[in-house]
Amino acid sequence: MALATFVGALITWLILRALPRRPLATNTSGLRSVLAGFWPAAIIAVGQVVIMMAVLVYGIGIRPVHWFGMASFMLLVTLAFLALQQMFIVLLGTATGRVVSLVLLMLQLSSSGGTYPVETTPVFFQVLHPFMPASYVVTGLRQLIGGGIDARFWVALAVMLGVLVVSLAVSAASARSQKVWTMKRLHPELAI
Repeated sequence: MALATFVGALITWLILRALPRRPLATNTSGLRSVLAGFWPAAIIAVGQVVIMMAVLVYGIGIRPVHWFGMASFMLLVTLAFLALQQMFIVLLGTATGRVVSLVLLMLQLSSSGGTYPVETTPVFFQVLHPFMPASYVVTGLRQLIGGGIDARFWVALAVMLGVLVVSLAVSAASARSQKVWTMKRLHPELAI
């Protein structure tokens, strides 16, 4: 489920523009420019979470102990992954940002502990495990599905909130710096 939300965010940014150009040309703040691209993606994220929860509960038959908490956590995770990938695109450009997102996806696949226990993976992935956002998503979902919420869930919640807030803040700072127009931006190279 963690990787499905990450892939959903990746596909969303393939369809939508992470940083619309119109707000960059106006006197709006960097945060407002970033949110102009984020809100349409967030609406898609709500639909993604509704569909995912319906498939999990009615299609597969998973009965989470904390159903509403799981849906809310999945929405937070989806928004955090959208913001993280938007940050990569705004900071590094569209092509490079998407490549970085794909690399992060591959690293999370092996190190999050969702597919195989982390202890059975090579040392490289065990070292990456605490630094991958999907690791905290897996931990949080396990507790919401099975019950028995303890401090690990609250850490997972705090990490995902942190990813969301920090990613939006970094994107806003980068968008603010992109409001400076250069000759190259006014007359871009022709691409065929």
